[in-house]
Amino acid sequence: MGLPIIGSSCFFDESDVPPIDTWFYLERALNSNQRPTLFCWIPSEFEDVVKGGIKIEMMDSYSWLDEKDPPFYHKIMDMLCL
Repeated sequence: MGLPIIGSSCFFDESDVPPIDTWFYLERALNSNQRPTLFCWIPSEFEDVVKGGIKIEMMDSYSWLDEKDPPFYHKIMDMLCL
């Protein structure tokens, strides 16, 4: 714990969690994971600092939804009409 706070220029906190105002939950398990998945909407101006946190984080806790699950990403984007 703690390295992503450095790599993300404090975007992630000391518990390796992004700001609460970026969170939204999917209540059911994603891709047969046993726990609900925490999703965060990352504003485009913070993408580079988040990439820095992802690069230094060792537990593989973070991923970009468009890379990890493109069909689900497109489903969300379609619902948002973006």
